[in-house]
Amino acid sequence: MKRSPRKGNPEKLPALKGGPREAGDGAVLDSFDAWIRGRASVGVWRELGRALDGRVDAGAESRGEELDYTASFFALPAATGPIQMLVTGLLGQVEPAAPEAAVLHLRWELLSDGPPPPYIVRSSNRVGGWPAVLELIAARWPGPRKVTAEVSATYVIKTAVYKLDEGMELSPERSSQRQRRVTQTAAEWRIEPPSGPVGRVSLARISAEELVVATSGHHELTLGSNLGAELNDAVWEGLRPLLVSP
Repeated sequence: MKRSPRKGNPEKLPALKGGPREAGDGAVLDSFDAWIRGRASVGVWRELGRALDGRVDAGAESRGEELDYTASFFALPAATGPIQMLVTGLLGQVEPAAPEAAVLHLRWELLSDGPPPPYIVRSSNRVGGWPAVLELIAARWPGPRKVTAEVSATYVIKTAVYKLDEGMELSPERSSQRQRRVTQTAAEWRIEPPSGPVGRVSLARISAEELVVATSGHHELTLGSNLGAELNDAVWEGLRPLLVSP
């Protein structure tokens, strides 16, 4: 496997099985994303946008906004589970000059402590929370349920449990001739061939005990209620072979 360095830079919630919470608490999932692209008539995209966001309404034509189907939503988990995550979504045009080409950005992130703000609750109630919103999207998506998406994920790993494989380490702290301490705090590598959906890996130091590992790549996903678990499992399975014990 070649690594090219680029340093410097709903009755039940689907279980996010196989992920880092089962890795002896050595890794914690922070967030993961999917960007799904498609082509259809503006009318089809407006129908999907209207289902996700009440602000996409029929009155847009009278305002001269008939080509704008931008929609956003929040979806709270419909049931308790081992990992409580908020799903956010944004549907919009890839380019204004080609409104028939759209991209849907879905993001899963850990819920913060305390009750969610009212605007998140209202949006979630509108779309039915998740996983219901993922079925809504699948039912209205103009095309097959199998889609190839750009995906990314971010994890916090404990240095006492994991480190990246040989050749993917941050340089140790060193001193310059002028007695200044020099510490590399971030780096990025390209993985060839990709390890599943993991085509790039970046590493950033939080502290001596923790590192942030971010991945990106492409993966074939199936639209529907299990999309989040499918994505989480695939990315973790792609990253896991790149992690070793210190």
